[in-house]
Amino acid sequence: PRQADGARRTVLNLADIFRYFLQTERTYISLEEELRIIRAYLEIESLRLGPKLRTEIHVAADALRLPIPVLSVQPLVENAVK
Repeated sequence: PRQADGARRTVLNLADIFRYFLQTERTYISLEEELRIIRAYLEIESLRLGPKLRTEIHVAADALRLPIPVLSVQPLVENAVK
């Protein structure tokens, strides 16, 4: 069934997000890694909200390797969706 595929993707995305949140030993990560979690979060919200949510992410390739503080962008995206 179609819903089963969406539920499976949601569970996999949630697992990725939880693992990310539990990585307390690091204070900085690459922007690319933070974007991976942001995309997982947005996929969950897209399944929940359907066509009401449209997103675009544009990042320069050379910025992807830059270190940023953990959870510096994801909360902004989460607040923007809510």
